[in-house]
Amino acid sequence: MGLTRATTGNFVGTVNVGGDGTVLLSQAIRRLGRIEVPLPTPTLGSVGRLSRRFGFVDYSPEQMRFLNFGRVVDTTVLRTKFGYTPRYTTEAALTDYARTVDPVVSPRLVEAVTSRVRAVVERVGDTADSVGERLRPTPPAPGLRAVRDA
Repeated sequence: MGLTRATTGNFVGTVNVGGDGTVLLSQAIRRLGRIEVPLPTPTLGSVGRLSRRFGFVDYSPEQMRFLNFGRVVDTTVLRTKFGYTPRYTTEAALTDYARTVDPVVSPRLVEAVTSRVRAVVERVGDTADSVGERLRPTPPAPGLRAVRDA
């Protein structure tokens, strides 16, 4: 019905299409039985290039940015001016899709591994912060001038 109306009706303009509600990428990963591996933003380009090179996935740089930052669309025009309400919410559509995908691992294992990976990443971040603090130069004591070599 929606496609017929869009192509034969008198509505003109661009319309965002999506179900009500949002699902975070981390939620979708867990619900699909996958393991979340947090990566620092600067590594995303390298990971994307490697995954394309070895044929794991074929994500463009734009898709990698989408995965990193996510998107939420305003569907007010779809419902109010175009007159269409999607049958499924975002969460219901993901639940329906999840029924067609075999989980790689059990949800309990996903949660256990994800929490361990997060803990390691946090420790690495804390270590990097403490190293950064030690490498930061200390300002001279008040009343002393910094002496530079000529």
